[in-house]
Amino acid sequence: DRALRTLQKNYPTSDCQSRAQLHIADTHLLLENLDKALGAYRSISDNFYKSEEQDRAAYGIGVCLALKKNFVEAEEALKNFIFQFPNSDLAHKAQFELGRVLLARGYTQSAADIFTELLSESNDLELTDSTRDLLAESYFHMGKYERSIEIDEHLLEQNLEPNILRRLAKSYQKNNQPERAVEIHAAYLQAFSNYSDADSLALARG
Repeated sequence: DRALRTLQKNYPTSDCQSRAQLHIADTHLLLENLDKALGAYRSISDNFYKSEEQDRAAYGIGVCLALKKNFVEAEEALKNFIFQFPNSDLAHKAQFELGRVLLARGYTQSAADIFTELLSESNDLELTDSTRDLLAESYFHMGKYERSIEIDEHLLEQNLEPNILRRLAKSYQKNNQPERAVEIHAAYLQAFSNYSDADSLALARG
């Protein structure tokens, strides 16, 4: 970080300036210094508006705002990113983050629409699985339990995750399938008995 700032001081007009600033911002984000990261990303956006790092700075602003739970500002920043940089290699990630922000704000249908569109466009396997997870979460909050169940059952074939098992058990319970709900609860308790909410889930079976 110190070396990068020395570069900025000694070569204020260098093309490396914006890249150095981006590296500083990314480092702060990695270390969860959100205010410093946000300031660094905004510095790129304000001072290097012709640089190749503009899209990454704009994306970083949206991510930082979302992590700070400034969801209204985050939604605006991510929508602006998608409008300004539709061909960026970060476009799908920005869509994902926007969907997550909308879900956090309670706009479940809008979030589901974004996640559905993203699944039809992205070939990133990791991003696809995360998108399916949040799409199932959106359907669950919308009361569309059958659709949530379908996605979660598919996800469990790939990876046994506690949050998916919890949601799946609740979906079966709310979908009037108590026997299957008990089976999923049992699988959760067997695999994740050391989790803090295991006892409460066991009581929910009764």
